[in-house]
Amino acid sequence: MLASDIILRIRDTLSDPNGTRWSDARLLRSINAAQRDIAIKANLIKNKGLLDLSANRTLYDLPNDCMFITRVLFNNDVLPLVSHEEMDSIDSNWETVTGDIITHIIYDKNNMGQLKVYPVPTVSIPSNGILTVVANNTNFSSAFGIITAINNPVDIYLDGGLVVYYIAKPTEILLVTDDITINDIWDSAIKYYVCGHLLRDDMDTQNRAFGNEELQLYSIELKSAVGNSSQNYTKSTQHKTDYRRL
Repeated sequence: MLASDIILRIRDTLSDPNGTRWSDARLLRSINAAQRDIAIKANLIKNKGLLDLSANRTLYDLPNDCMFITRVLFNNDVLPLVSHEEMDSIDSNWETVTGDIITHIIYDKNNMGQLKVYPVPTVSIPSNGILTVVANNTNFSSAFGIITAINNPVDIYLDGGLVVYYIAKPTEILLVTDDITINDIWDSAIKYYVCGHLLRDDMDTQNRAFGNEELQLYSIELKSAVGNSSQNYTKSTQHKTDYRRL
Protein backbone atom coordinates (compact mmCIF):
# COMPACT_ATOMS: atom_id res chain seq x y z
CA MET A 1 0.00 0.00 0.00
CA LEU A 2 1.29 3.43 -0.94
CA ALA A 3 1.57 6.22 1.60
CA SER A 4 -0.71 8.29 -0.63
CA ASP A 5 -3.51 5.75 -0.12
CA ILE A 6 -3.45 6.02 3.66
CA ILE A 7 -3.01 9.81 3.44
CA LEU A 8 -6.25 10.01 1.44
CA ARG A 9 -8.11 8.14 4.19
CA ILE A 10 -6.50 10.28 6.88
CA ARG A 11 -7.55 13.49 5.12
CA ASP A 12 -11.11 12.17 4.81
CA THR A 13 -11.29 11.65 8.57
CA LEU A 14 -9.67 15.02 9.29
CA SER A 15 -11.92 16.84 6.79
CA ASP A 16 -8.79 18.27 5.23
CA PRO A 17 -8.93 17.03 1.60
CA ASN A 18 -6.76 19.83 0.20
CA GLY A 19 -4.10 19.80 2.89
CA THR A 20 -4.87 23.29 4.17
CA ARG A 21 -4.31 22.32 7.83
CA TRP A 22 -1.81 19.46 7.62
CA SER A 23 0.82 19.14 4.90
CA ASP A 24 1.84 15.82 3.35
CA ALA A 25 5.20 16.15 5.10
CA ARG A 26 3.45 16.39 8.50
CA LEU A 27 1.30 13.36 7.71
CA LEU A 28 4.33 11.35 6.57
CA ARG A 29 6.08 12.06 9.88
CA SER A 30 3.02 10.82 11.75
CA ILE A 31 2.74 7.72 9.53
CA ASN A 32 6.37 6.90 10.31
CA ALA A 33 5.67 7.29 14.02
CA ALA A 34 2.65 5.00 13.68
CA GLN A 35 4.67 2.34 11.84
CA ARG A 36 7.39 2.41 14.50
CA ASP A 37 4.89 2.15 17.34
CA ILE A 38 3.04 -0.79 15.79
CA ALA A 39 6.20 -2.59 14.68
CA ILE A 40 7.91 -2.26 18.07
CA LYS A 41 4.91 -3.19 20.21
CA ALA A 42 3.60 -5.99 17.97
CA ASN A 43 6.90 -7.30 16.51
CA LEU A 44 5.27 -7.30 13.09
CA ILE A 45 8.30 -7.13 10.80
CA LYS A 46 10.49 -10.23 10.66
CA ASN A 47 13.72 -10.06 8.71
CA LYS A 48 16.78 -12.20 7.92
CA GLY A 49 20.35 -11.27 7.15
CA LEU A 50 23.77 -12.81 6.47
CA LEU A 51 26.87 -11.97 8.51
CA ASP A 52 30.44 -12.79 7.51
CA LEU A 53 32.75 -13.97 10.29
CA SER A 54 36.31 -12.64 10.67
CA ALA A 55 39.26 -14.38 12.30
CA ASN A 56 39.98 -13.32 15.89
CA ARG A 57 36.83 -11.22 16.10
CA THR A 58 33.91 -11.95 18.43
CA LEU A 59 31.67 -8.86 18.15
CA TYR A 60 29.61 -8.23 15.00
CA ASP A 61 27.31 -5.43 13.92
CA LEU A 62 23.75 -6.44 13.14
CA PRO A 63 21.80 -5.03 10.15
CA ASN A 64 20.78 -1.40 10.63
CA ASP A 65 17.07 -2.26 10.74
CA CYS A 66 17.50 -4.87 13.50
CA MET A 67 15.70 -4.27 16.80
CA PHE A 68 16.56 -7.65 18.37
CA ILE A 69 17.54 -11.10 17.20
CA THR A 70 15.28 -14.14 17.55
CA ARG A 71 17.25 -16.97 15.91
CA VAL A 72 20.74 -17.58 14.52
CA LEU A 73 22.01 -20.36 12.22
CA PHE A 74 25.59 -21.45 11.53
CA ASN A 75 26.04 -24.03 8.76
CA ASN A 76 22.28 -24.59 8.98
CA ASP A 77 22.45 -25.48 12.69
CA VAL A 78 20.40 -23.40 15.16
CA LEU A 79 22.67 -21.80 17.76
CA PRO A 80 21.58 -21.25 21.38
CA LEU A 81 21.22 -17.62 22.47
CA VAL A 82 22.88 -17.41 25.89
CA SER A 83 23.94 -14.78 28.43
CA HIS A 84 27.43 -14.04 29.74
CA GLU A 85 26.41 -15.63 33.05
CA GLU A 86 25.37 -18.84 31.31
CA MET A 87 28.71 -18.99 29.50
CA ASP A 88 30.55 -18.34 32.79
CA SER A 89 28.87 -21.41 34.26
CA ILE A 90 30.14 -23.49 31.33
CA ASP A 91 33.75 -22.22 31.35
CA SER A 92 35.12 -19.26 33.25
CA ASN A 93 37.71 -18.72 30.49
CA TRP A 94 35.25 -19.04 27.62
CA GLU A 95 36.10 -15.64 26.11
CA THR A 96 39.61 -16.89 25.20
CA VAL A 97 38.49 -20.17 23.61
CA THR A 98 39.12 -20.39 19.85
CA GLY A 99 37.70 -22.64 17.15
CA ASP A 100 36.39 -22.80 13.61
CA ILE A 101 32.85 -23.90 14.49
CA ILE A 102 30.54 -21.34 16.13
CA THR A 103 28.42 -22.99 18.82
CA HIS A 104 26.83 -20.15 20.84
CA ILE A 105 25.57 -16.59 20.42
CA ILE A 106 25.93 -14.28 23.43
CA TYR A 107 23.20 -11.67 23.35
CA ASP A 108 23.69 -9.53 26.49
CA LYS A 109 26.24 -6.95 27.71
CA ASN A 110 26.93 -5.89 24.12
CA ASN A 111 26.30 -2.53 22.52
CA MET A 112 22.87 -2.22 20.97
CA GLY A 113 22.93 -3.63 17.45
CA GLN A 114 25.73 -6.13 18.13
CA LEU A 115 26.08 -9.82 18.93
CA LYS A 116 29.01 -11.88 20.23
CA VAL A 117 30.00 -15.31 18.96
CA TYR A 118 31.60 -18.27 20.76
CA PRO A 119 34.26 -19.50 20.31
CA VAL A 120 36.59 -16.86 18.85
CA PRO A 121 36.82 -17.71 15.11
CA THR A 122 40.26 -18.92 14.04
CA VAL A 123 39.59 -18.20 10.36
CA SER A 124 37.45 -15.78 8.40
CA ILE A 125 34.21 -17.42 7.26
CA PRO A 126 32.34 -15.63 4.45
CA SER A 127 28.62 -16.07 3.93
CA ASN A 128 28.56 -18.14 0.75
CA GLY A 129 25.62 -17.68 -1.58
CA ILE A 130 22.51 -15.53 -1.46
CA LEU A 131 19.73 -15.49 1.10
CA THR A 132 16.53 -15.01 -0.87
CA VAL A 133 13.21 -16.42 -1.91
CA VAL A 134 13.65 -17.91 -5.36
CA ALA A 135 10.69 -17.91 -7.71
CA ASN A 136 9.79 -20.96 -9.78
CA ASN A 137 12.39 -21.84 -12.43
CA THR A 138 14.60 -18.90 -11.47
CA ASN A 139 18.39 -18.98 -11.79
CA PHE A 140 20.54 -17.52 -9.04
CA SER A 141 24.25 -17.04 -8.42
CA SER A 142 26.21 -18.60 -5.58
CA ALA A 143 29.80 -19.28 -4.62
CA PHE A 144 29.35 -22.61 -6.37
CA GLY A 145 28.18 -21.22 -9.72
CA ILE A 146 24.76 -20.75 -11.29
CA ILE A 147 21.95 -22.87 -9.81
CA THR A 148 18.97 -23.44 -12.08
CA ALA A 149 15.62 -25.21 -12.39
CA ILE A 150 14.19 -24.44 -8.96
CA ASN A 151 10.76 -26.06 -8.97
CA ASN A 152 9.32 -24.33 -5.91
CA PRO A 153 10.03 -21.09 -3.98
CA VAL A 154 12.68 -21.82 -1.35
CA ASP A 155 15.03 -20.08 1.05
CA ILE A 156 18.66 -20.53 0.03
CA TYR A 157 21.11 -21.24 2.88
CA LEU A 158 24.62 -22.17 1.80
CA ASP A 159 27.44 -23.08 4.19
CA GLY A 160 29.43 -20.32 5.87
CA GLY A 161 28.78 -17.29 8.04
CA LEU A 162 25.72 -16.64 10.16
CA VAL A 163 22.07 -16.43 9.18
CA VAL A 164 20.41 -14.02 11.61
CA TYR A 165 16.63 -13.87 12.12
CA TYR A 166 15.46 -10.67 13.77
CA ILE A 167 12.61 -8.31 14.49
CA ALA A 168 13.09 -5.32 12.20
CA LYS A 169 12.34 -1.63 12.27
CA PRO A 170 10.01 -0.34 9.55
CA THR A 171 11.50 1.46 6.58
CA GLU A 172 11.03 5.22 6.89
CA ILE A 173 8.50 6.70 4.49
CA LEU A 174 9.94 9.76 2.72
CA LEU A 175 7.55 10.30 -0.18
CA VAL A 176 3.83 9.84 -0.71
CA THR A 177 4.74 7.34 -3.46
CA ASP A 178 6.66 5.13 -0.99
CA ASP A 179 5.20 1.84 0.18
CA ILE A 180 4.04 1.37 3.76
CA THR A 181 6.28 -1.26 5.37
CA ILE A 182 3.81 -3.05 7.61
CA ASN A 183 1.05 -5.17 6.13
CA ASP A 184 -1.91 -3.23 4.77
CA ILE A 185 -4.33 -5.08 7.06
CA TRP A 186 -3.11 -2.61 9.71
CA ASP A 187 -3.86 0.50 7.64
CA SER A 188 -6.77 1.36 9.95
CA ALA A 189 -4.41 1.26 12.92
CA ILE A 190 -2.11 3.73 11.16
CA LYS A 191 -5.05 6.00 10.34
CA TYR A 192 -6.33 5.94 13.94
CA TYR A 193 -2.86 6.69 15.29
CA VAL A 194 -2.19 9.60 12.94
CA CYS A 195 -5.64 11.17 13.26
CA GLY A 196 -5.65 10.71 17.02
CA HIS A 197 -2.30 12.39 17.57
CA LEU A 198 -2.91 15.23 15.12
CA LEU A 199 -6.27 16.04 16.68
CA ARG A 200 -4.82 15.73 20.18
CA ASP A 201 -2.28 18.41 19.21
CA ASP A 202 -5.16 20.77 18.43
CA MET A 203 -6.17 23.29 21.12
CA ASP A 204 -9.85 22.90 20.25
CA THR A 205 -11.62 20.87 22.96
CA GLN A 206 -13.90 19.09 20.51
CA ASN A 207 -11.00 18.06 18.28
CA ARG A 208 -9.02 16.80 21.28
CA ALA A 209 -11.98 14.68 22.35
CA PHE A 210 -12.28 13.28 18.82
CA GLY A 211 -8.56 12.58 18.90
CA ASN A 212 -8.96 10.57 22.11
CA GLU A 213 -11.64 8.46 20.43
CA GLU A 214 -9.32 7.76 17.51
CA LEU A 215 -6.53 6.72 19.88
CA GLN A 216 -8.91 4.36 21.70
CA LEU A 217 -9.68 2.72 18.35
CA TYR A 218 -5.93 2.53 17.72
CA SER A 219 -5.44 0.71 21.02
CA ILE A 220 -8.00 -1.91 19.95
CA GLU A 221 -6.26 -2.43 16.60
CA LEU A 222 -2.84 -2.60 18.29
CA LYS A 223 -4.07 -5.25 20.73
CA SER A 224 -5.23 -7.32 17.76
CA ALA A 225 -1.86 -6.88 16.04
CA VAL A 226 0.01 -7.98 19.17
CA GLY A 227 -2.20 -11.05 19.52
CA ASN A 228 -1.81 -12.10 15.90
CA SER A 229 1.94 -11.57 15.94
CA SER A 230 2.34 -13.68 19.09
CA GLN A 231 0.69 -16.51 17.14
CA ASN A 232 3.07 -16.02 14.18
CA TYR A 233 0.35 -14.52 12.02
CA THR A 234 1.28 -15.53 8.50
CA LYS A 235 0.43 -12.19 6.87
CA SER A 236 3.06 -10.28 8.85
CA THR A 237 5.53 -8.57 6.53
CA GLN A 238 8.78 -10.44 5.94
CA HIS A 239 11.83 -9.23 4.08
CA LYS A 240 14.90 -11.00 2.72
CA THR A 241 18.30 -9.31 3.05
CA ASP A 242 21.64 -10.15 1.49
CA TYR A 243 23.73 -8.53 4.22
CA ARG A 244 27.47 -8.86 4.71
CA ARG A 245 29.77 -6.87 6.96
CA LEU A 246 33.40 -7.62 7.76
